[in-house]
Amino acid sequence: MQKDNITRKLFESTHLMVLLSYSLFSIILIGETIIMKWELWAIPLVVISNIMSWIMHIRNSVPTKARTWIYAVLMMGTFFFYGIHPTSTYDIAGVMCAILILYTRADDEGLLTLALITYYITFGYDVLIMLQDLSIWDALLVTRTMLHIFLVGMVWWVARSVVRKWYTTLHQTEKEINELRDATKRMDDFMVNISHEIRTPMNAVVGLSSVMVKETKNKRQRENMEKILDAGHRVSTQISDILDHTELDMGRLAVTDEVYMMSSVINDIITKVAPINNDRLELMFYVNPSVPSSMYGDVDKIKKIIWHLVTNALKFTADGGVYVNIKAPRREYGVNLQIEVLDTGVGMSEDEIEKAFELFYQSNSGRTRSAGGLGLGLAIVQGFVKAMGGFLTIESELGVGTRVLISIPQQVEDSTPCVVIDNPDRLCVAGFIRFVTIPHPVVREYYNAMVNNLSQELKVPFRWVDSLEELKKLRGVYKLSHIIVGESEYAEYREYLDSIKDEVEILVFAKSTFEIDEQSGFTLLKKPLSTFSILNIGEAREAKNEEHHIMLNGVRALVVDDEPMNIFVAKDILEEYGMIVSSAESGMESINMYEKEDFDIIFMDHMMPKMDGIEAMKRIKALKKDLNRETVIVALTANAVSAAKEMFIAEGFDGFIPKPIEIADFERVMKHVLPASLVKKNVNGERRPVTEEDLVTEKSKYDELTAFGVDTTVGLKYCRNDEQFYESLLGEYAKSHDIKKAAMEEAYNAENWTEYAIHAHAIKSTSKMIGATELSELARTLEEAGKAGRGQVIIDSYERFNADYDELTDIIKKLTGMNEEENESDVLEFAPEDSEVLEFEPAGTGDVIEFAPEGNDND
Repeated sequence: MQKDNITRKLFESTHLMVLLSYSLFSIILIGETIIMKWELWAIPLVVISNIMSWIMHIRNSVPTKARTWIYAVLMMGTFFFYGIHPTSTYDIAGVMCAILILYTRADDEGLLTLALITYYITFGYDVLIMLQDLSIWDALLVTRTMLHIFLVGMVWWVARSVVRKWYTTLHQTEKEINELRDATKRMDDFMVNISHEIRTPMNAVVGLSSVMVKETKNKRQRENMEKILDAGHRVSTQISDILDHTELDMGRLAVTDEVYMMSSVINDIITKVAPINNDRLELMFYVNPSVPSSMYGDVDKIKKIIWHLVTNALKFTADGGVYVNIKAPRREYGVNLQIEVLDTGVGMSEDEIEKAFELFYQSNSGRTRSAGGLGLGLAIVQGFVKAMGGFLTIESELGVGTRVLISIPQQVEDSTPCVVIDNPDRLCVAGFIRFVTIPHPVVREYYNAMVNNLSQELKVPFRWVDSLEELKKLRGVYKLSHIIVGESEYAEYREYLDSIKDEVEILVFAKSTFEIDEQSGFTLLKKPLSTFSILNIGEAREAKNEEHHIMLNGVRALVVDDEPMNIFVAKDILEEYGMIVSSAESGMESINMYEKEDFDIIFMDHMMPKMDGIEAMKRIKALKKDLNRETVIVALTANAVSAAKEMFIAEGFDGFIPKPIEIADFERVMKHVLPASLVKKNVNGERRPVTEEDLVTEKSKYDELTAFGVDTTVGLKYCRNDEQFYESLLGEYAKSHDIKKAAMEEAYNAENWTEYAIHAHAIKSTSKMIGATELSELARTLEEAGKAGRGQVIIDSYERFNADYDELTDIIKKLTGMNEEENESDVLEFAPEDSEVLEFEPAGTGDVIEFAPEGNDND
């Protein structure tokens, strides 16, 4: 089979080369036949054979290899006609050598043998004719004849050796390619597994951290939790970058198109990038108002492109700012989405620009390891842009800055401009910001360009003033509707601004940490500046204390996950939105629950034992049709490779949310899959109230866990250092012990090592989350052994693993009070005081009848 594949590839062009050579040889032969007055009847035969050969080639009706042989046989016939004439006797050796070299390209020893036999027959015929006149045979003619015979034979031998060597080399190459394909397949599976393995605990870190940031009252604790949350987000981003790089490297990147709004993309980017910048640099996002309100493309990759370009610019800019300019020129197919990012950073030389797209590259001209990052950003951006059919250019100058321009074709879903102002003639805006507060001249140009472009596109007059006197004069000439002032202007001229706030709306443009008096009547416009933050002031003011943009009050949700900790995190997040949450720990349990109860939405994990999420989803979909329900099913999984979303949607899921759950992704999917009647805008900043049970407790109780080898500091980090959550996780760990151990024993007794590996995987992840590192590593060893089918490894470690798992569970039960609850459930409701034995003496007998609680040995 491998040889057939190799030969097929070689024959792709060989048959055409043979045909062209045959045609050229035929033309030369026809000319010589006419000149030498040979047999003219042969000319029509040669012409017809050429015409038939070209018809066969054009119609492609005969297999390639067969056509090559037909052309070769016809060429040998033409060669024989040419060689049997006396004038050609000693010319045919050179012609045959050329033919043998041509046939070498065909990688077919049969063609070489055909040519050699044809030559010897033709040359032998000529020699027989010459032997009729012995007088012409002298020593020179004899040696000449022998030389020709030897020369053609030698060329044939070399050609055959080349073909054999060629085949051996290609055969080895084919073998290596197949090995590489197998390795790539294993790597692909490994990346899926590592995505799940790392993202599962990160889901707990990010999920619980975000919950605790909202609920804690202690400012210092909140700041610490925010740092942990930020670190969790960074790790998740780096995991995503590694997966993206791997998929690009393997050529497995999938582009998944969907409808999106540029306003949502920019708002999400600003939410993520603002804490990174922390008002260190001026950051602006200008989106041309003519950009379509909704487009059709891979929104996740577009977000990542903008994210990488902006964070890269921020890394390498010490002073000044970063300006993002987005526009969408119209084209027949839709628009060209153009993303331009300019910075005032260190810049790059021409040599650095050429190397910028190399993996892991970071320039030494100020771009040292102190800048951080994996060095994958621009390489990933280039891969994404290429996958979406776009292009990327970089212009840079050392010490001045860098300009990156990306253009990506996008289809238009709604051509309505993303920003529209009703009655713009009623608006007149003044900007009272002294440029001395923005010392960098290029940054001033950025702000000027952004404001002027908005003014022109929206037809809203805008005037800059640099002093209070100029502002007063401007008010005397124009009827201003809005005045934008800076921090220093607000502080210095507060009295004057208070005096005119009833006549004109005052907007204070300030750093993200700046606060104003809520009773002042002014609107706070926080950095970074964007088109949408400027033009949605009213909405921004109403939503400034929101935790979520939407609420899902009363939505009935079912979370399906074999890992109780994941359910714990998901329920906490979903309940923040007012959802009524139920849970199932297996695919079959979710099916049974759905038969009895209707749900608006089901969040389904993928990798679960016995029945995975895809199979469970398909069975629920069948039930949904029979029960005439409107339930939507969303994949909630740590499988975050780019093809995962496409795969889950193709299988039948209505949506996809990767773990850890990102609020922006969650809300976008909810708005897409749920009916509009179930999704309400959060206008009251609703949140779950904080109770006394959320306060931190003492740590001394963890001594026994520490003695066993549990690193409680690791477990507490997963819970944002909140012991209440940690103890809840410990409780979930202990509760699942009996079920998990029974499942493992069942798989062990049946020697079903694959199933055993699945259960070991679950214990490995949960043990790691609570800080039981040694037990987690042992479970990992058992998991790997199960996947590889190494049953003896499992048998050798089985007793030790069970003993450690049981001991840890007993410690946790004691710590959380679960043993006391179990003991209380076993005590009789009416037990005799001091464990006395009740004695009754029936009338008429002297025997004593004793009643003792069940379980005693009294007879």
